[in-house]
Amino acid sequence: VQRRWALKTLVSLVKAEREKMNHYEVDAYRFVNLVKDGMRCVDVRSPGEFERGHIPGATNVPLFSNEERASVGRCYKNAGRDAAMALGMSKVADHGIDNLAQDAKGEVNKVCLHCWRGGLRSGAMAWLLRRRGVEVYCLRGGYRSFRRWARGIWSIQGEFIQDSTEEMEREEDFSLEECIDTVQPRSAPQEKKVHIKKTCSSPQLIILSGRTGVGKTRVLQQLANLGEQILDLEFLASHRGSAFGYVSKQPTNEMFENLLAMAWFSLDHSRRIWVEDEEGHVGKCYIPSPLYSQMQSSKYIIRLTASMHTRVSLLLSDYLLAPDEQFIQYLINTTNRLYKRLGGERHKHAIELVKQRDFPAFTELLLNHYYDKLYDKHLAKRHLTPIDIPVVLFSDATDTHEDVYDTITTAKNAIFAHSSEFHD
Repeated sequence: VQRRWALKTLVSLVKAEREKMNHYEVDAYRFVNLVKDGMRCVDVRSPGEFERGHIPGATNVPLFSNEERASVGRCYKNAGRDAAMALGMSKVADHGIDNLAQDAKGEVNKVCLHCWRGGLRSGAMAWLLRRRGVEVYCLRGGYRSFRRWARGIWSIQGEFIQDSTEEMEREEDFSLEECIDTVQPRSAPQEKKVHIKKTCSSPQLIILSGRTGVGKTRVLQQLANLGEQILDLEFLASHRGSAFGYVSKQPTNEMFENLLAMAWFSLDHSRRIWVEDEEGHVGKCYIPSPLYSQMQSSKYIIRLTASMHTRVSLLLSDYLLAPDEQFIQYLINTTNRLYKRLGGERHKHAIELVKQRDFPAFTELLLNHYYDKLYDKHLAKRHLTPIDIPVVLFSDATDTHEDVYDTITTAKNAIFAHSSEFHD
C-alpha cells in the first residue's frame, strides 16, 4: 500500500511538473531543428527500440533494459496498469535515479528528450533533469511524432507548422502499453493532419548516372568538396549499392528513412542537389517512394562514361583492399548468388578466375555479363536521354581535384545548354 501511494505521489509530481513546463514541450519540426543545431538529444526508450530506429544523433539512456521492458509488459497484461507501473518504477529505482539523470545530462545543461509517444517515460526523466537545473525540451508525441515527420517530409517541400487547434494526444500512463508491443501488439496509430507552409519549390535534383565502375561515388564526394549539395544514399545505407557492395552492417530500413529525412532536411532546397542514380534500393535499404519518384522524373541526368580498362581499374582500387582467403571466399559466395544471372558456364568460369586471383578478368566478366545489362535495363525505364560526360579522369585509379572540377564544369555546361531553367 505504501509503495502504491509513493508511486501515485511520484506520478502526480511528474504530471504537475509537465503542466508547469508545457512551454518546453515542442513539436517535431522544432525538435528536429534543436537536434540539427547541435543540442544533446536523449532517447529514453529501451535498447531494442533504439536499435530498430532512432533520431540521428540521439543518445540512448534507457529507463528499462529489453528484458525489463518485456517483464513490465507481461505484468501489465496479467496484473493490470497499477502493478505494471509499480514494477516499472522499482526497476528505474534499481538503476539509480542519480546515475540515470547524470547519463542523460552528460556535460551540458540543455537537453532535448523523448520516449515512444511522449508519455511518463520522458516525463519522468524530464522531471529528474529539471530538478537538477537542466533545461529540457520534450518532443510532443515522442518518437512516433518524429516518424510521422520523417515519412511526410517527402510529400511537400516546405516548413512544418504546428496546428495549434489539434494538439498531439498526451499519454499519462508511462507508455506501458507501448512497452509490451511484442506481447500485445497495438493497432496502428491514427495519422494526424499536419499543416505545411509552402516555402519553396521542389528542389532541382541532378542524377549522376553511369555504368558500374565509372566513378560516380568519387565524383559525388568531390562535388561536396567543391561546395555542391549532395545526397549520398550509399553512405547513409552503409552499402555500395551492388551485389558486392557490402561495407558494414546496414541500418534497418526504418533507421535509413530517419537518416535520409534528416539529411534531406538539412539541404537548401532553393539550390541544386546531386544524387547518385539507384535502382530503388541500396542493399537492403529501400529509398522512400516519393523521393525515388522525384529521382525518376528529374530533368537532369548526367551519365558518366569510361573505357572498360578505366572501369576495371577503378573497381579494383575500391574493392580489392585485402585479397586474403576470407576475401576470396566472400567473392565466391557472392558470385554463387549470381548463378542464374550469369548462367552455368559463365558462373563456373568466374569462380575459376577468382581462385586463380585473376581479378581484372573476373571484374570484366561481371561487367559485361551482369552489371551492364542491369544498368541498361534500368536506364531504358527513363523517358529522357541522359547527357553523356566522358570520364577521362581516374585513368590510373587516382583522382585529382582539378580532374573532377573539369568533369563537373563540363556537366554543368551541358545542362545549361539543354535547359534554360537550370540555375547555378
